[in-house]
Amino acid sequence: MKTFYNIEQLLANDSKSPVFTILANSYYKQGYYKEALNVCQKGLDENPDNQLGQYVLAKLYLIYKEEKKAEKILKKIVQNNPHHFNATILLIEILIILNRSKTTINKYVVFANLVFPNNETIKKYLQLYNNKNINQQSDSKKILNINKKEKKLSQSSGYNSQLATKTMYGLFLKQKKYLQAMEILIIMKKEDKYNKFSVLEIKKLNKIIQKES
Repeated sequence: MKTFYNIEQLLANDSKSPVFTILANSYYKQGYYKEALNVCQKGLDENPDNQLGQYVLAKLYLIYKEEKKAEKILKKIVQNNPHHFNATILLIEILIILNRSKTTINKYVVFANLVFPNNETIKKYLQLYNNKNINQQSDSKKILNINKKEKKLSQSSGYNSQLATKTMYGLFLKQKKYLQAMEILIIMKKEDKYNKFSVLEIKKLNKIIQKES
């Protein structure tokens, strides 16, 4: 543990330093779970919104079989940062471990598929938790599938923030193009002037997608 001395000294001199995530993660990787947990909890007391620290803490809770605590943290991470792939996958796995309802699991899987399209791991979960009755396939396609024209628009909006406006979001919402509407919100969330609006609308849209799926 001498290799951690310099980082420990930095933290001793400045308890608010975000460098605690490096130390906690290093402890975790080498199996010093008690030390990692202590560093993580103290670091998050000073930096409660540090997502790397939150993620390491969630993994530590799994080590100590505190799955529900890990679930709560990961939901917070994914809500605030939908592009955190590792947190998204780990959350889905924990939902399965905790035997959450298929509806709940499906909600996160569908959302993950939107943010990380064509990812093999997520596609596997789609097959497991989004198997609709054959008679319901047309309805599920409204939520899960994007036709070629819509996909082209979604891809372009993913790289052009100028298209990410309240007007465009409202248009998609009225047309019940929920996946495209979510894509717009994810882009808008990065802009300070749209951040609060986007966070609230993402929560509302998640509920709509859950009902429709």
